[in-house]
Amino acid sequence: VTDKVTNNLTNNQLKIINIIKNNAYVTTKKLSEEIYISQRKIKENIAKLKKFGIIKRIGPAKGGHWEIIEYLYSHKK
Repeated sequence: VTDKVTNNLTNNQLKIINIIKNNAYVTTKKLSEEIYISQRKIKENIAKLKKFGIIKRIGPAKGGHWEIIEYLYSHKK
């Protein structure tokens, strides 16, 4: 992940990252409620964050959790 990618993240994407940082088991429904955007938009933003290599899903959709890649994690504190 380059600094250019992290600088081009939207506010909603940054909010998603911060929420995941505090709760790796958060659901898209809960993210939608906390950020006040639709679950479809949450899923689109998550897809972009995965594409950028910023987050990844560990385990199944139900029972799994999110992981933030360390490079971004250490640069966005």
